[in-house]
Amino acid sequence: MYHSDCPKQPSSSDTSIYPNEPNQIRAPKVKRVFSYNRELPIIFVSGIPSSGLELMRSLLDQNPLIRCTKDSEIITNLITRRYEWVESKVEKERLEHAGMTDKIIDDSVAAFILELILKQDKIADYLCNKDSGIFTKAKYVNKILPNSKFILMVRDPRGTVDSLIRKRDYFSAVNINNNFEDGLVGWNKVMSEYIDNCKYLGNQKCKIVFYEKLVLDTNKTLRDIEFFLNISNLNKKMFKNLTNLKQKPIIIHKKNLFKWFRQMTSSIWDRISDLVPINKHLNYNINERIPLFSIYDNLTFY
Repeated sequence: MYHSDCPKQPSSSDTSIYPNEPNQIRAPKVKRVFSYNRELPIIFVSGIPSSGLELMRSLLDQNPLIRCTKDSEIITNLITRRYEWVESKVEKERLEHAGMTDKIIDDSVAAFILELILKQDKIADYLCNKDSGIFTKAKYVNKILPNSKFILMVRDPRGTVDSLIRKRDYFSAVNINNNFEDGLVGWNKVMSEYIDNCKYLGNQKCKIVFYEKLVLDTNKTLRDIEFFLNISNLNKKMFKNLTNLKQKPIIIHKKNLFKWFRQMTSSIWDRISDLVPINKHLNYNINERIPLFSIYDNLTFY
């Protein structure tokens, strides 16, 4: 049985990370020993940067039942490397010759992810990790950590791309090159993959959270998230002193929802539906040329 400085989650079974190979580990500062295994429910917050990921992480982290770790990208990088190992014929043969089966690799990756999240910060009943790139590997993560749940943050593509450009935020999956139109095309490509993965996981495992709904109707959105996660106490009273990873206050300004408006040329307005066709699954009113909050009234995922 593996042990660490994390509370044991209620479970009908009590299997170790390696079911047939019990082991034991202790955290450096542990005062008590807690059991955990691959059945541990982990919450992953993901999406394209500048889509409200940090706001979502901060809101969840304010709940005393949840601890949501900061984005280190280590998990995504490790899983990417795992794909390189098993998808390369030469590498796979070399590993198999050394006795490294897919199961051993997957068990090791799962153990690494759990150790990283468990020991990165304080103890909590529910563990959460923010990683903008994890959603490309969501199917695999769900396989090795079967009780994981995924929150996919989605924002108006115009707002996301404008924010990425203004903040000079680098996200390799979206090729922006400081060009608004290129950014929209890149956003559509990435979001199409994310949405396909979310559909594959199903609505019991994956929830799309619209950034605009989180800003404009925080209480209702948090209640929906509470229901999805089956965790209580996600209410607005607890979110008074939000800070980002640099410990700077997070202030939610509704007017910031329309900073993208100045980027819209007549040419982009005329072709916006062709630039972001995945929007048909999200229902953003991308043809309304007047920046009103009402354009976000009918957001849904289907």
